[in-house]
Amino acid sequence: MNGVTVNAFAEIMRSVAQRMRAEFAETAAASHRGGKGATREEIVQSFLARYLPGHVEATARGEIITASGEVSAECDILIADRSTPPLLDKRDFRIVPSECVHGVVEVKSRLDGRELRDACEKIKRAKSLPKTAYSPSLGFEHEIIFYGRPYRYTPTAGLIFAFDSMGLEEVASQFARWCAGQDAALVPDGIWILGKGYLLWAPPRGENFEPRPAPGYEIAVVRAHPSDDIMLQLAIHLSLLFAYAWMPPLKLQDYGGGASEGEIISRLPVPDGLVRPGNGDAGQPPSATGAAHGSTPAPPP
Repeated sequence: MNGVTVNAFAEIMRSVAQRMRAEFAETAAASHRGGKGATREEIVQSFLARYLPGHVEATARGEIITASGEVSAECDILIADRSTPPLLDKRDFRIVPSECVHGVVEVKSRLDGRELRDACEKIKRAKSLPKTAYSPSLGFEHEIIFYGRPYRYTPTAGLIFAFDSMGLEEVASQFARWCAGQDAALVPDGIWILGKGYLLWAPPRGENFEPRPAPGYEIAVVRAHPSDDIMLQLAIHLSLLFAYAWMPPLKLQDYGGGASEGEIISRLPVPDGLVRPGNGDAGQPPSATGAAHGSTPAPPP
């Protein structure tokens, strides 16, 4: 990628940040006038829809459910695998199996201490939901290390996005206090504040950020440059989190809730039995007159 292309992408992200701020201001003005306008979640969802990898999708407002019946709090945005079956899929609300959820995003108009704790607790709850309804492996086991432990699926990531906040250092201080003693797998993976900066995780004395924390990691506080804002770095973080997100095949029957499969009332044998594809009754190729339905008869001799 040459310098011109990089600079062009950075300029696009600056324009995106300006547009998001303008849309948020319009939303606030519309609500004061009694209008509707786009919600803060829809503004962020629109960005995610453009910059998430293609095999995942973002939907505004929804809940996560497990095969055992546990339910998350309502999430502002769910990032789910595109193979997700519609347990409930309305225009403005969705219920998604835990196994299909790759991430959640909590969106705040202004991130103060109370809103920060609320977002952290909701993300912790969503991340703690088990993922058990997977079909058995067909001879291929995929395992990767996240949060300092092995997984055979992509664990749920959690992000906080805010249009404004208290001071960046105060956000970091209160976030550090909330994270004290928490499981590394259950804390937010990043906090992004439009126009101010972001919080990510880094190894002790490490120079690079990591997309997810691990035991012993530190909170890196990054102040955004006024001319660049945060959207370019957020797009990069989204790519690192979700480019390789994957899941084994969903075992949807585990969500049946013990529903009856019905009652077998009879069994009927198939005349002459079933045969293997391409074989006749006695293991011979089918004749022209006995070709299977939809097959091409053999040419005449």
